[in-house]
Amino acid sequence: MSSERHPRGVPDPQWAALRAHLALAGTGSGPAGRRGRSAGPQAGVVDARPHAAGDEIALIPTLLARRAAARVTFAGTVAANVPRSALRAPVRAGREGALLVLIADTSGSMAARTRLARVKGALADVVRDAYARRDRLALIAFRDATATVLAAPGAPPERVAAVIRDLSAGGRTPLAAGLIAAADLIAAEHARTPDRRTLCLVLTDGRTTDAHGAVSSAAAELGRVADGVHVVDTEDGAVRLGLAAGIAAAACGTLTTLTTATPRPTGTTTRSAA
Repeated sequence: MSSERHPRGVPDPQWAALRAHLALAGTGSGPAGRRGRSAGPQAGVVDARPHAAGDEIALIPTLLARRAAARVTFAGTVAANVPRSALRAPVRAGREGALLVLIADTSGSMAARTRLARVKGALADVVRDAYARRDRLALIAFRDATATVLAAPGAPPERVAAVIRDLSAGGRTPLAAGLIAAADLIAAEHARTPDRRTLCLVLTDGRTTDAHGAVSSAAAELGRVADGVHVVDTEDGAVRLGLAAGIAAAACGTLTTLTTATPRPTGTTTRSAA
């Protein structure tokens, strides 16, 4: 990871911290990929175990177990009363891809201190990594009063990269709207492909207020529907609101910092690994 660089070409360990948090905990059953562990039907068979109701049957291990359990007569006939305990089910292990939902703050405050430029660099790196891991990508940006799905799930990586390059900053920070849009998108995708797990990457400076708890409520809903949420805090300067940390906590997610200043240790974790 020491070769990772931010847009100005300076080695930056913050990229390594970011990518380290984009991991799926536990074991899923999604389509083949390289993001997390899988024991689903597309994973390879590595062993066999006793069969239980509802399991698929591992044919060759079952035949071998039946042969060992059967009583063979001298004439070569096999007795019919082969025990059910001879049935075997496969043990599968492999890797799966995920739906990676990128949620970018493009409000006016992101234009300060080259925040948006650094976010673009981070997103471009994440897109390249997602392509290598065979993830599906989606991109949501929020500014002014709305959130917009700029790249629907399954958009080609080159299309997502082009959209990222064209991002511009301006307007207010409708943070709750961005989180709600992501939660709605994930719920719709889960209805279509329930076995595919989802990771969300939220990049924001959190420069807004949450007097009525709308942001916290939206973050909690996002944490409920997603399998993992990681928040990248781009806020810097002497006066900090710290809302990004609140989003990570409400979503039971993880938090790292991406600033223009000298990197400092981050990686505050609020989601326990399954």
